[in-house]
Amino acid sequence: MSAIAGIWTEERINAQALDAHLTLMGHAMRHRGDKDTQQWHDASENLALFFKSSETAPPSKDKKDAFRQPLHSPSGRYVLCLDGRIYNHMELRKALKAAGFKFKTEHDSETLITAIEEWGLDETLPRLNGAFAIVLWDRKEHSLKFARDRFGEKPLYLGWIGRNLVFASEVKAFRQHPDMKPEIDRTALKAYLRFGFIPAPYCIYNGLIQLPAGAQIHINKTALSARAKLESLIQPWWNSVQEARRGKRDLRNNAESVPQDEREAITQTLSTLESSIEQHMSDAHSQDTACLLSGGLDSALLATLMQSQSSERLKTLTVGFEGQSMDETGPAKRIALQLRTDHKSIHVSEDSLRNLISQLPDIADEPLADPSLLSGYMMAQFAGENAGRIICGDGSDAVFGGFKRHIYGAKVWQNMQTLPRSVRAFTGKMLMKPGPEFWQKLRPKNPQFGQKIIRSARSFSANSQDELYKLFLSVWEDPDSLMQDDISDDAFGMLGKASYMAATDEDPLNFTELMMASDTLHHMGSGILPGLDRINTHTSIERRLPMLDPRLYQLAWRLPLEMKLHGRESKWILRQILYRFIPRELIISSTNKQTLPVAAWLRGPLKKWAAGMLDPANMRAQGYLYPAQIQQLWREHLTGRIDHSRKLWVILMWQLWYERWMT
Repeated sequence: MSAIAGIWTEERINAQALDAHLTLMGHAMRHRGDKDTQQWHDASENLALFFKSSETAPPSKDKKDAFRQPLHSPSGRYVLCLDGRIYNHMELRKALKAAGFKFKTEHDSETLITAIEEWGLDETLPRLNGAFAIVLWDRKEHSLKFARDRFGEKPLYLGWIGRNLVFASEVKAFRQHPDMKPEIDRTALKAYLRFGFIPAPYCIYNGLIQLPAGAQIHINKTALSARAKLESLIQPWWNSVQEARRGKRDLRNNAESVPQDEREAITQTLSTLESSIEQHMSDAHSQDTACLLSGGLDSALLATLMQSQSSERLKTLTVGFEGQSMDETGPAKRIALQLRTDHKSIHVSEDSLRNLISQLPDIADEPLADPSLLSGYMMAQFAGENAGRIICGDGSDAVFGGFKRHIYGAKVWQNMQTLPRSVRAFTGKMLMKPGPEFWQKLRPKNPQFGQKIIRSARSFSANSQDELYKLFLSVWEDPDSLMQDDISDDAFGMLGKASYMAATDEDPLNFTELMMASDTLHHMGSGILPGLDRINTHTSIERRLPMLDPRLYQLAWRLPLEMKLHGRESKWILRQILYRFIPRELIISSTNKQTLPVAAWLRGPLKKWAAGMLDPANMRAQGYLYPAQIQQLWREHLTGRIDHSRKLWVILMWQLWYERWMT
């Protein structure tokens, strides 16, 4: 784990003042590393870089150069800050050594800057397999270059504060700059209300952006002088949707890289997974590494393959939560016994989870309405007590079809086509008119039935598959109705960018496949992975995700859809691999996974707190949201007949964040 920060300005400011500003910014991110801190500045350019790491800087062979970051290239042209890991860096070294380069350390940052020296950043990025955020100063071009990994495992924000270009690993660092005047970006707020997270490139503060996954930005002195609109400078160097289209075209054309039958597909997928695990573990000591074992498919598969690669007993860890209908500790223990791992588990009380809620604005940094942050934090904390890093199965849902919308979405769209659009719209309007409480009376024992009817009715208004998909993603389907200001921007982030989404010819992706590829770009890169990064850094644990390997992603899109979604069974090909090693009855289904009882909490132990957070007078005074609709849902939720917890949690996390950072 590392923290990056920096300032580049045209204002005349001495090096001492720049260092002081960066020290404050870095201190705000002290949870990202405290073993090695370095600052570097170029007085002639009014540029200063800050780097903080959780690792002690590796010694060099000549012992004169500790090889600390910011790191200088062999020629002196480049200065680099790298947050993250380059898992295939030893492979890259072979080519660089053949070109005559010599290395002083075994560290991946030295490999990276040498690769950039030899090939340039644009040619280096596609060669990398890793989780990374890169900041690169190019002395020759007098430009700053920023880049993020394909999937968005490592964060990077940048923007304008006065005449200063400021950048950092986390948003809270910007609050320490003396010229920062925090103002809410209402487009970002609208996007948050819709999705429950802020999609790239938006940031909650005006003037700042979140660099999207798989993207880069180059800023020269002309752009610095003009305070260029940073969003317009974003250039994707990798795009999950376009990569999926390439894979499907290869499949359609029966390219050489396409497995020829089911057996070959399973063999290639297994081999690629094994290679990914090997690379993710190449610099890791087994005694300091554990696999987070939930009892589900993904973690069981990784634990199985990791144990098969090791001569020592693998550490596996499980966290159970008291009061849950499904406790994963039992299934996980049975899998651990089957694999003969060194297994540990604990149970966490609901009180412990609820006590974490007040810390969420500091952990998440921006508003983020994912209740699993609470359970994820406890898992990471337990892991940190037993290991220095954890291997987890996150990331496979978008790649191999693990979300419910992947299974049912195409069927919903197909059924909708049996009705003319005008009839469909009228039917949806009539279903919505009575309200969720009316429909709830038909199924009183199902607390979400009324809301499901309303959501289904809203889907009838979709005029395209794209609109339907966005409705599937939405928590508040009509965020404009909540906001006191009219925001014309649709606020869909990268999903609204033609450069990311548009097909150049007849689209080879069907509706289900387009949802899967878009989830990699949007839901995973802006929602899931930023949350994981925050809980990891706040608990001082390094998390590695072998399922997010570009080779595995590429292979997955060269497989027929039925090898991922087999009827109502998701991630079919991964299951076929796992069942070679473990009886299928040991694996719990996704429908039985642990979920936090947020709905019950809001009616019980959190009722008083939630009522205070949702105070209508306070919301009106803040100037962002209309409270009337929110209050109506709150009253309906308290009756117990309708579950509005998902929508209410979005509002509560916004209010909690606002209270922490804006008052």
